[in-house]
Amino acid sequence: MFQSIIILSLLALSSVDLVHASQHHRHASFHRPRHSIQSGDAFLVNETATHVELSRRDDYTCAPGRPCKNGACCGESGNCGYGPVYCGQGCSSNCDATAECGQFSKIPGKTCPLNTCCSEFGFCGTTADFCTKNCQSNCVEHPKPSGGAGGKVDDRVIGYWEAWNARSDCHNTQASDLPLDALTHVNYAFAYIDPNSFEITTMDAQTPVSTFQDVVSLKDLKPDLKIFVSIGGWTFSDDDTVTQPVFGNIARSADNRQKFADSLLKFMTGYGFDGVDLDWEYPGAPDRGGKVDDTENYVKLLKTLRSSFDNSGRDLGLTFTAPSSFWYLRWFDLPGMMEYADWVNLMSYDLHGVWDSSNPIGAIVQAHTNLTEIKLAAELFWRVDIPPSKIALGFGFYGRAFTLADPSCNTPGCPFSGGAKKGACTATSGYLAHYEIQDILNKNKNKKRDLAVVHDEEAAVKYLHWDNDQWISFDDADTYKQKKEWANSVGFSGSLIWASDLDDYENTAHKAFTGNDRIGSRKQLSDYNLKDQYKETANSFLGQGCKFNETVVSDVKSYNCGTDMELVAYDTHGCKGDKKHKDWQCGWPMCCPTSARMKDRCMWRGSGGDCNGQCHSNEVKIGGSSWGGSPGEGNTGRCSRGGKALCCTVDIEPVTHGCYWTKGCDNTKCAADEESVAHAFSINNNNECVEELPPLKRRDGEIFSLQSRASTGGQNYCCKKSKKAFDKCSWVGSGDCAKNTCGRGEVTLATDSYGDSTDACNWWRSKALCCTPNQDALNVAVCDEDLCEDGSCDAAEIDDESIEKRFMSDGADHLEERAKTNRPAGAAVQRRVALEKGLVLIMTSAPYPSGAKVFSGGGLSTLALKGGFMMADTVCTNLGVAFHSVGNIPTSLIAISGKPIRWATEHWREISSLQYLLEVAVTGVLVSQKALKTAKMQAKDVYNAWNSAYPAGATLASLGEQFVTGVKGFGSDDDFGNDWNNLKTPNMRFYTVIGSHAYRYGLSYLPGDMNTIKSNLLRGMQPVALNKFTQRLNKVVAKGTDLTDLESAVTFLLTGIQRVFGTVAYYNDASLAHYFDKSTRDMATLAEEMATYFPGWDNFPAILKEYQADLLDFASKNAKNFVTARCGLILDKLKDVDVTTAAEPIRNLIQTTEYFMTQLDKLKFSDTPVAAE
Repeated sequence: MFQSIIILSLLALSSVDLVHASQHHRHASFHRPRHSIQSGDAFLVNETATHVELSRRDDYTCAPGRPCKNGACCGESGNCGYGPVYCGQGCSSNCDATAECGQFSKIPGKTCPLNTCCSEFGFCGTTADFCTKNCQSNCVEHPKPSGGAGGKVDDRVIGYWEAWNARSDCHNTQASDLPLDALTHVNYAFAYIDPNSFEITTMDAQTPVSTFQDVVSLKDLKPDLKIFVSIGGWTFSDDDTVTQPVFGNIARSADNRQKFADSLLKFMTGYGFDGVDLDWEYPGAPDRGGKVDDTENYVKLLKTLRSSFDNSGRDLGLTFTAPSSFWYLRWFDLPGMMEYADWVNLMSYDLHGVWDSSNPIGAIVQAHTNLTEIKLAAELFWRVDIPPSKIALGFGFYGRAFTLADPSCNTPGCPFSGGAKKGACTATSGYLAHYEIQDILNKNKNKKRDLAVVHDEEAAVKYLHWDNDQWISFDDADTYKQKKEWANSVGFSGSLIWASDLDDYENTAHKAFTGNDRIGSRKQLSDYNLKDQYKETANSFLGQGCKFNETVVSDVKSYNCGTDMELVAYDTHGCKGDKKHKDWQCGWPMCCPTSARMKDRCMWRGSGGDCNGQCHSNEVKIGGSSWGGSPGEGNTGRCSRGGKALCCTVDIEPVTHGCYWTKGCDNTKCAADEESVAHAFSINNNNECVEELPPLKRRDGEIFSLQSRASTGGQNYCCKKSKKAFDKCSWVGSGDCAKNTCGRGEVTLATDSYGDSTDACNWWRSKALCCTPNQDALNVAVCDEDLCEDGSCDAAEIDDESIEKRFMSDGADHLEERAKTNRPAGAAVQRRVALEKGLVLIMTSAPYPSGAKVFSGGGLSTLALKGGFMMADTVCTNLGVAFHSVGNIPTSLIAISGKPIRWATEHWREISSLQYLLEVAVTGVLVSQKALKTAKMQAKDVYNAWNSAYPAGATLASLGEQFVTGVKGFGSDDDFGNDWNNLKTPNMRFYTVIGSHAYRYGLSYLPGDMNTIKSNLLRGMQPVALNKFTQRLNKVVAKGTDLTDLESAVTFLLTGIQRVFGTVAYYNDASLAHYFDKSTRDMATLAEEMATYFPGWDNFPAILKEYQADLLDFASKNAKNFVTARCGLILDKLKDVDVTTAAEPIRNLIQTTEYFMTQLDKLKFSDTPVAAE
């Protein structure tokens, strides 16, 4: 009996294993009950789970002065236990201890957490020692899962992304690097909670907030992807941190729970997250700062979140993570939590690690994940009736590694002396990422004696030892398959991966996990995106993506439609005509994709009691109602007859360009290369083809109605056969034409009282010509010319423009072939600037990362946006830009020339801008040639200060630059003797803010042509060379017979102009403003420092402010003048061309040029204000 008690004492103590983890990873440790056999004063623990024997000397007896380690009573016999035998007469310590469960517990008959077995001696566990013989309660050793048939682990594949890896200098992994075709969900790990405001933040100051948008932007690549934010993690609840009590504090108070829910909802809506994953590690656990009431309060927190999510109008997901350790899981009220959560993410990994050395199991090597233990962990959920369909099973893309105490003993159960050697990138002893494990396998694959991989088929895990004493467990295709086959047989409906960024760049772990070798194929993803983009274009153009939220919202104007959607109108349906409601107060919101550009273009048509809601020409119907709403042409009263139509204007000119109605009334046929897509008898109610009939008279001869009939000829709507304009067109309306509206997704091409009938509508109504546009006809004018084809952009990052060439174009154009230089792009450059006669200032720019180097190396953390901007579309009428995360930048896009687009590092504030600034300061003449309002400075004061050291004792603001090594000019001298890690002079501080390896806040990434165009616009140069432009235009005017040559010329002309619009749009892009604001503030700070520490610089802050505003105004006028002049030149040269008979490329050129002329207001560079600190 005493032996059994000792065994159970050991098991009870082992159930409180403490789990230790690195900052960067999610960990949980599952406690496995073990069989113990006494042998003298040692215990041989037979590991039934993995058929491994291990030994450890631990004395679980007791004596006076040596109490029981598990807190039990020390009985007179010297053994530990509960009840009168141990806690009564002769007890020497802990004599008031009570059992964990059963008859000797504090509350007699108490059951165990999670319905685990209560043993004969009052200990909770799950093996035969607890569940058989004289077990007191819940005596089922191996419960079965509930819930019937479930799903498959591939139904939901959740890839966690460790956001800190986006700023890692080793194995840097951006969100866009993740193999999205392997995943259905991506979880951002980790976001933190501000302890005071409960607002969502990044986990540390080094992780930029842009990572939130980076991960949500993955939906642009895969729209059906779900993005969750995972909040918390292991270190969030570490001891001695301000964040450890945060989850408990939030959950403990109803006010705090609602405050957090409101903050979280605002955050998720703002960025567009689809759900939240709570990772509280761990509620209730005393070793993790847990409190007794955490268990109950966690359920309340989930309830509040679910209620707030449901009331938001968005379909938001709610999940939580759970450990596989009984010690930690015992404080989770799983049934209560699952009432509100969608599923639970089970961390079925990190079962063993170096922390075992301080646990009863001892310092022995064990696989960090094995199937036998996972099955036991899952049974904890079966015990409380959580079905497998509500669980995502965890898989680790890493391994736990050890240094063997005895290299000759290298199987599970052998002793270890500590963690294995640190990985090259993870730099953590005892832990290696998948990519590091693969590196070990690849480097040692020919060293058979030094590398041994063993497949433990029972445990479904592999392990290897190398370098004599190194040992690690890991998964591969074989073991993933084993685990997944079991999980599928049970009915798990999902899987999670910790972590997707731990895979190598070939995605071998994801391929092994999914069994799909094509994962990560850029072409595959590109093909997917192209198909989806076509679908989205069609849906957006026709309003198919628009939808009513069929729930009455009391304050419609403030309704948030969610990510990539916007409010365009509302329907008062459900408000019952309540006159207390004013416009934008009550109704069903109508939301449309932002890409459809429907905002401010929609109108409810139809009014009065007898409504006849009919869309006008060039409008598409996106909804209908008997109430209507706002904006509308009538009131919001309900129709007594008929209905109202919500109509939105669409630009169908790209489709109808070249189409026309024939003239006359004789049914003129279309040309041979054309076809009639619609017919009318008297189009547009012009009465030209209407025959007056004798009027109807009463018996007394009084006329009571006039009659008319259309002629039998009419007109045809002709379009080119080679460019099918519409898939289908038909007239709608007959008789009194009460039903005369087009269906949803159809464009109203025209309205007419006769339409295709000789009889007109009654009651002055009109029929509608309803057409479905052919999407292939939308993109007619294409702007994909390679403007850098002739080398004109090869030196796009090299700015050797002399300051003596002041501001205005001398007639030369800068997007033309440049002289070659031997200086590497990005190297420091020294310029000689004549401030006045005899006073030449030396200005030296900072070395910066050129091209794709901007995404690597020291200082990368200061680059706010990891990616580049390019034109959003090759359709010429699309004047916007789109951001592409690094890794998804289409560097191999092929233009008509067959050459790839070049990319370059872009300085938001041009390198040459400092030269211009100082010249403005000493001449008093702004870039626009206007006089400076602020008093100018003395040239000698500028000269004396610029390259001088700051005065001793000067207090200079931190710019947030990073310490960089391994680059010429950082930690070593550049060609001019400067070490840019030591910013000693104003020259060095100012040029650092312009952009350097150490300071990248003002840098971004652009195609070479847009980079050059932007530079030229800000310097007063012409964006595209006039001689090249004229050459192409002359080819168009000549109307040669070579259609390919003609199309190429037209494409060049339009591309250059479109790029100007795009360049301005890039400069004004809202996602850049926040980050460029910092460089603007820093520039202002430097100006204030100059005024403080150098004589004669008092006016410099005001001069800087004037200069910046004038420069942007000057650049805006330059852009507008360029587009106006070039468009005018095109239209003048082609003014005598008959568009209806011209070749298609020429028609496209005229039409698009005219469109450009209507968009001149977009050519304005916006100033970025200096925000108050």
